[in-house]
Amino acid sequence: MEETIELKSWAEFEAEVSKHEAKSNGSPILYRGQSDAKWPLFSTLEREGNWDISLSEYYRRILSINPEIETFTGQHWNIPKLKEYSKWAKKYDAVSSATTSPFLAYDYFVYLRHHGYPSPLLDWSSSPYIAAFFAFEKVRVREGARVAIFSYQENMGNGKSTSSNNPQLHSLGANIKAPKRHFFQKSQYTISAQFKGPNEAIRNSDKPSQNQEWSYTRHQDVFELDQKEQDILRKFILPGSAKNEVLKMFDRFNLNAFSLFQDEESLLRSLAFRQS
Repeated sequence: MEETIELKSWAEFEAEVSKHEAKSNGSPILYRGQSDAKWPLFSTLEREGNWDISLSEYYRRILSINPEIETFTGQHWNIPKLKEYSKWAKKYDAVSSATTSPFLAYDYFVYLRHHGYPSPLLDWSSSPYIAAFFAFEKVRVREGARVAIFSYQENMGNGKSTSSNNPQLHSLGANIKAPKRHFFQKSQYTISAQFKGPNEAIRNSDKPSQNQEWSYTRHQDVFELDQKEQDILRKFILPGSAKNEVLKMFDRFNLNAFSLFQDEESLLRSLAFRQS
């Protein structure tokens, strides 16, 4: 289910967050900020226009660049070989149980997402304030400028139902070995995928299918299903003119680019903002 809520001020946004958090009995609410309210809710892989790709083909691509990444960073990921991953990607439970079962090579996926490689992971924060920072930081304040802060709740407290005939959206959790900024930003991630191939009964969901395999889909494909008790998306639209008010308030609480990234570039961005 998708809902758009137009707001006039930061105070109205805080009131909306408090209202929805207070009556939430289901999965944790996640937040994501975007500096232009017209932008769709896309992962970086979706943004590249190459989102309709099987899990095993995407993994083949990122596996091929792993030796070079490990050589230059000195890091190492204990990730499966392509044959093992491809076998796993043919199991219905590989994604349908992703919220409660390990998503293979998840820590490597998160590293790639945080360092600019096109990723099927859509990143969120458990903090509405961190999401709001990302919405406002790079907005160009001009007449009519509006930002968007999205909230996403996977289920309303009655569990989640899935179908092999439809795309599915799953949150993958936060407790993984990841770059420091993952923790600074209270990051969490979702993926959208569908079990594709010739129609057949899935009798043994823990065993590989010979004719079907998971492929990534657009997140928007799930929200367009308009399910009432799960995959709840709210889009809060705020005026970009609130930028200075909001960011100065955040900076007083040490929520700024440097606290979220802690590198030299973010330090200089934070210092420049204080002088603006």
